[in-house]
Amino acid sequence: MLAFVTETRTDAIGRCNEALWAEFQRQGGQNVQRWHCTISRESGRVSRAARRILDLVLITWRRSSRATVLISDPYSLQALTAFIPRGDRLLLLFAHFEYTGLFRFLPRILLPILLRRFDLIFSMSEFSKRQLVELAGVPARRTTLTRMGIDHGSFRPLPNSASPVQGDYLIYVGTETKRKNIKRMLEAIALVMEQKADLILVKVGGPGADPSDREQTWALAEKLGIQKRIHFTGQITDDTLAHFYTHARALVFVTLMEGFGFPVAEAMSCGCPVIASAIPTLMELTQGSQLHVDPHNPDEIAGAVLRLLGDPSLEAQLKADGPRIAASLNWEDTARRFIEGIPG
Repeated sequence: MLAFVTETRTDAIGRCNEALWAEFQRQGGQNVQRWHCTISRESGRVSRAARRILDLVLITWRRSSRATVLISDPYSLQALTAFIPRGDRLLLLFAHFEYTGLFRFLPRILLPILLRRFDLIFSMSEFSKRQLVELAGVPARRTTLTRMGIDHGSFRPLPNSASPVQGDYLIYVGTETKRKNIKRMLEAIALVMEQKADLILVKVGGPGADPSDREQTWALAEKLGIQKRIHFTGQITDDTLAHFYTHARALVFVTLMEGFGFPVAEAMSCGCPVIASAIPTLMELTQGSQLHVDPHNPDEIAGAVLRLLGDPSLEAQLKADGPRIAASLNWEDTARRFIEGIPG
């Protein structure tokens, strides 16, 4: 039996969990269970902490030598159950190595120790696989590359649909946490807007776990004088997001670290040109088919945007290449690789 451990969340990992669970049910049938931890954002901090601790105890109690347990996030409280031996097989879905979540407060040595407790780790990219081996000391034989998928039923070109925004716009999809590099992105877009008077930025998604990130984003936008040219959509459905991707001039995604890069894959699938960081994960994902820039250099980011906006043939090429690259990314294959990769 495979037990899939997840928790309530609205970020890319949460969407990944839902897609994987649907495929696990379809392919694994009665041999797959879900141990889901429901965390209400409306409840108080103390009650949320108490619920998380209770979930940790329940998951540890439910584990047995007959089960194989897959945990979807090494930075969640549920992952700490790996420190308690129960005779079962522990598997992990791994995006990237970062001292975040609980490990902002716990001694840093604990994260590599925790990762080495798992019998097999599914990495989202070659880059994250190298991190496991080089930074955490996980033996290479206990890691396997398993690329994530996207929902092609939702994320596809919709050229005959009406644009959700009047006029030209760039799009960014994601949170506003530090590693997303919002500061450099907004600085670059401000430079572009100096030359493109009618261009706006559509920002999709919430600020992240810390609401103060939105305050910092807004303050920077005001400082740059572009606050009236940014449209915050909040959380939207995948179908709505596909409309935004289809009609955007480009996705600007200059993050500092990614485990996979779901917005890049989704945008390519919709035929939206991508300007992304020149980091290993995203270059691996696009296979060099899109534009890559130094995420620390606003001038270089702005130059890439202006080059794209001024070159119709380049824009057409990126639009054509994206769906071709993204076609190989689907949840059916991803779930099958998980099920086939589980040790017998």
